[in-house]
Amino acid sequence: MKNFPRIYPEWILIGAAILLVGILVAFFIWGTTGLAVSVEKAISPAGQEGSGARFDLEGAKRLDLPIQK
Repeated sequence: MKNFPRIYPEWILIGAAILLVGILVAFFIWGTTGLAVSVEKAISPAGQEGSGARFDLEGAKRLDLPIQK
C-alpha cells in the first residue's frame, strides 16, 4: 500500500482535483440558492391583506366629531 502513491501519482492528483471541484460546485450551488432565497424573501410583499392597519369606519361614524372649517 505504501507503493500505491508512488505508482499512480497522476490518478491520485486527478481524484483529488475532481473531489475539490465537486466540493466547490456544491458550495457554489448552495450559496447561490441560499442567496436567491434570501433575496426572494427580502423583495416579496408581506402579504395579500395590505399593511395590516384596520380602520373601524363604523366606529368613526359613531364618534360624531364636529367638522372644522
